[in-house]
Amino acid sequence: MFVAAEDQPLELGSLTDEEIVALDPAAESGIAPLPWLSSVPAESKAAVLATALRGLAARGLYQALPAAGPPARLAGEADGRLLAVLSMRSTVPAVIIAERHRDAAVEWALLYPQHSDLWLHEVVTGNGIHTFALGRTSHWVAELARWCAPDTNTTHLRSDGYLVHLPAGAVEGPRMVVSCPVTSIITQFTVDRASNAVTESWSAVHSSTEEIYLASPDSDGVNYHGCIEGDLLRHWEELTVRTTDQRK
Repeated sequence: MFVAAEDQPLELGSLTDEEIVALDPAAESGIAPLPWLSSVPAESKAAVLATALRGLAARGLYQALPAAGPPARLAGEADGRLLAVLSMRSTVPAVIIAERHRDAAVEWALLYPQHSDLWLHEVVTGNGIHTFALGRTSHWVAELARWCAPDTNTTHLRSDGYLVHLPAGAVEGPRMVVSCPVTSIITQFTVDRASNAVTESWSAVHSSTEEIYLASPDSDGVNYHGCIEGDLLRHWEELTVRTTDQRK
């Protein structure tokens, strides 16, 4: 799997919220969002998870075995490739997660550092579909820069050179930034190997068809500056380099 992804991104398939939790119960308290499953009433969750396993078995991704107990209960073994994907997202000391608000839709993109220059990429839709792929840093830097500003015509940007500082406690951002219809909030989580303490840092990208603004915190507030496409690429490069350094 890792060798194949060295040359070009390797698509690893899709799973639903409930399929992921049915295979890996610890994922329910993990960092990746579960937007559909989180809306399921507690009293219905066991049945939903059992149904998810039956669906995986029907697709040949789960080998069902007889189990003692109620008929709804299903035990077995998952496909090795599925288990590898779940392992890649649960055994890393750092994660980058971006939450994009575009009109009324919410979508998430996550990066998990892997061996060498490879990253596991996960996209989560608002209805709880998780799609996975494995690829090199350069691919995901370009992909996520586009994902953060999906509607921007990068050849006609008007925001380059714009810079404003907003003090801590300000209720609302600058007017030009607030009016952007697409906002992506990027959070980087890292775990200290010695203490298991989790630290986080954030930034945000606001974009329209002709403008991109990058927000980043400092000691006494938030800085907003207008970007060109290269600035956004550099920001994602810095995030991936910082994550790579911290996982060593």
